[in-house]
Amino acid sequence: MRGSGTRVAAAAAVLLLAGSAGCSHTSSSDCATGVVDTTVGEVCGVVLPVEDVPGADVDAFLGIPFAESTGGANRFLPPVPKARMSGVFAADTVSPACPQTLNPPYGATSISEDCLTVNVWRPSGVSRGDRRPVMVWIYGGSFTSGANQYPIYQGGYVATTEDVVLVMLNYRIGALGFLAGIEGLTGNQGLKDQQLALEWVRDNIDRFGGDPERVTIFGESAGAMSVGLHELSIPSSDGLFRAAIQQSNPMGVPYKSLAQAAPAGALFAQKVGCAGQGLSCLQQVPVEDVLTEQSAVALQLLSLLGSRLAGFLVFAPVVDGEFVVADPTVAATTSGVPLPSIIGSNAADGTVFVAAIMAELKLTTLKEAEYLTILTLLFGADNVPAIVARYGSDPTGDNAAYLSSITTDYLFGCPNRYVARTARSGMYVYRFDETSLNVWTDVPACDGMACHADDVPFTFHSDRVLGYTFTPEQALLSDEMISYWTSFARSLDPNGGKYLDWPPFTRDGLEYMLLDTPLSTAVNPVANCDFWDRIGYEIDSPVRFMTAQAAAALSE
Repeated sequence: MRGSGTRVAAAAAVLLLAGSAGCSHTSSSDCATGVVDTTVGEVCGVVLPVEDVPGADVDAFLGIPFAESTGGANRFLPPVPKARMSGVFAADTVSPACPQTLNPPYGATSISEDCLTVNVWRPSGVSRGDRRPVMVWIYGGSFTSGANQYPIYQGGYVATTEDVVLVMLNYRIGALGFLAGIEGLTGNQGLKDQQLALEWVRDNIDRFGGDPERVTIFGESAGAMSVGLHELSIPSSDGLFRAAIQQSNPMGVPYKSLAQAAPAGALFAQKVGCAGQGLSCLQQVPVEDVLTEQSAVALQLLSLLGSRLAGFLVFAPVVDGEFVVADPTVAATTSGVPLPSIIGSNAADGTVFVAAIMAELKLTTLKEAEYLTILTLLFGADNVPAIVARYGSDPTGDNAAYLSSITTDYLFGCPNRYVARTARSGMYVYRFDETSLNVWTDVPACDGMACHADDVPFTFHSDRVLGYTFTPEQALLSDEMISYWTSFARSLDPNGGKYLDWPPFTRDGLEYMLLDTPLSTAVNPVANCDFWDRIGYEIDSPVRFMTAQAAAALSE
């Protein structure tokens, strides 16, 4: 990132000093936020300054544990609710991230299997009797990275300027969160962590001045995938929230079945020395070895060859038929999107993924033969001629831009439109078009593009923690987005009267908000969606299935 931070550096430093969840206690007499009595015990937060809001402070309750450690005998199993703690818990320091590769200063700086915590941000002075709208953020990171300790996820600006209570949860990722198909494991441990956190919010958020009847879940990338699963595919999450916001959900990526997840799981067990030795062996593998082996190229190749598009995510949610009962796209086709929702994507979401593929293959340019091979692997040989005819190819030059356009449309823009058209209640759809801030400084192809995750600093007004300072136009866009998101959480309508009216999306009207500097609206701005709708989003048909029992559960 370019530029330099200002006063926020102090707050960011607080957020990056990760401590041990569940071990720190204080006295109630010197608690600046006032002690809050929760189901896991009494907690005392910390008062922090709010960047870009002169003189404003926010109450932050950091690192509150909602579950026991996921290590040892709890590894790979559903989360265990946290037992009530004695004394007053000092919720003044973010917890370690769930195990992942460390990536300071903007990513994880400490990790532990004792990581299932929430951060709660509220306007200072809120009392238990207040009933503010609640927003619960689920982070992205391809289900291999992410944490509520990331400085980009500071919640003070949103909570203070829009008078909401903001919650950020942790959940397990990688093999620890999603190993499935072997040793009787049905996977989805990370999703069950999220669900337990949502149950904690239901049972406790009124004590922080939030309204448990007005909970909106929102997330980006894998976080948006999680939101879509809870809304469309996990019947047991019904009633835990009333609205959903999905930012850049790659809905074109299907989910594996347990059978499809098993080969990669078996190879992982072999690589960590536990082939045929049972779950207890896997529970004793050093975390460092788990992180090393879950990233093995052999696992990625096996996953891709066995599951095509679904194989891009080696360890991710699976359709187990009981907890996750259906692929979300199938569930939307069958029963529609049930809750008021905001759904959208970025104009160049696919670019960073193509850059990652090329880096993995050690390619500086994408030759036509390599391009056609990738298209065949992803979409099948029968579909390649029509795709090339529509998007183009270059026999002698670089084909990366063509593949980027394809992945943007097929994985993001078009399946998002397809799902939005099934809405049963209020639906608002956007495309994020702002191109002057590139969070991927190591991906030159994203310069001047609205790439994946470029919207996240705008979602939280967290430019300066990244060492960047918004221009006045960018700062206004961030305020506009935050207003739309929080107005939606407050009243199920993003229009709070301050900014350009956002028209509701209808199946035939296809109205979009274009999030850019300045704002505008458009009808059906995402190209080629009729083409992709005809090809369909069920190319991996063995994955996109629904049992009669699952269909019945979703229609109740």
